[in-house]
Amino acid sequence: MITNLTQSYAFTWNELFNTEENEYEPNRIISDIYVVFDLNNPNEYYWLTSSNTSKIIMPACAQDLVTFYSPFHLYVFVPFSNQSNWILFGELNKQLPITQQRFASIQSTTSSQQISVIGVYGEEVSVTIGHTKRALEKIDIYTVKCLFQSVEGIFTMLITCEIDNGCQCSN
Repeated sequence: MITNLTQSYAFTWNELFNTEENEYEPNRIISDIYVVFDLNNPNEYYWLTSSNTSKIIMPACAQDLVTFYSPFHLYVFVPFSNQSNWILFGELNKQLPITQQRFASIQSTTSSQQISVIGVYGEEVSVTIGHTKRALEKIDIYTVKCLFQSVEGIFTMLITCEIDNGCQCSN
């Protein structure tokens, strides 16, 4: 999250890599490639890699000195796997679009992806998934809405995405 930034800032992969861990945070695994997007505009994504000079220009968002309002941008960093070329963007209407409380498991092959989504009776969950033929190329983005209606209480639904058929929910 960036806020109160008085001028634009170039963020590079090295800054992500060099972020220090501490005893209160879980150990992180750094990927060589990330898809990065501003939560307010996921269609304008960036590829951030360890092998080139890619960077993200974080826009200025200075505090209004009259109202003291501080605009902000929330960037999401999703590790990219060359093994499947699928990208889980998650729930774009949430500040934390990908959490273990929502997504129980993800299984990907080159032609499909299956995501176990946790929800409760009556809840509608909107999930966005991307697919690309190769890293650093255009991402086709799919959004699917799943309605949890068959079982009361907590339930797991399966989202299946295929290159030719898009994404669907099933119980």
